[in-house]
Amino acid sequence: YTPFELPARGLRPGAPNTLVVRVDYRRSPELREGWWNWGGITRPVSLVARGPVVMHHAGLLPQRVCVRSACAWNVLVDGWLENASDTIQVPAVAVRLRSPEGTVSAGSATARRLQPGERVRVRFAVPVRDAKLWSPERPNLYAGTVSTRTGGQVVQVDRRRIGLRSV
Repeated sequence: YTPFELPARGLRPGAPNTLVVRVDYRRSPELREGWWNWGGITRPVSLVARGPVVMHHAGLLPQRVCVRSACAWNVLVDGWLENASDTIQVPAVAVRLRSPEGTVSAGSATARRLQPGERVRVRFAVPVRDAKLWSPERPNLYAGTVSTRTGGQVVQVDRRRIGLRSV
């Protein structure tokens, strides 16, 4: 039931590669549920290309910020950057939020230099211009694009949908 990722090490760029998935149908005899088939792949599976820097668990979290009676909205960007290469990397993360009406809000942050295999948390706020709130009557959702860059190139793009709601 829990999503997970596995690295596909040893791939040969430009050559045919074969991915073999083995499914284990065994279950504990102590389990009494008889309705489940206990095997197979029951959810979508996808292959995701990863570059020299990987953004793990890219989250977009709405934040209502009030000073006295004036309130504004931010979207907190939160995740972990990992240097998956053999060289030092200086990653950056850029976020673009598009409202249902097309208004764009954006922000970015650059992480410190990462040694090979090193991880660092990245957190920053993106101010939302002309916020459109979500409600059951008006389910306004923002299209969020999280772009991870290193060496002047985009190496990963994550897409999220997010709603801003005050109550």
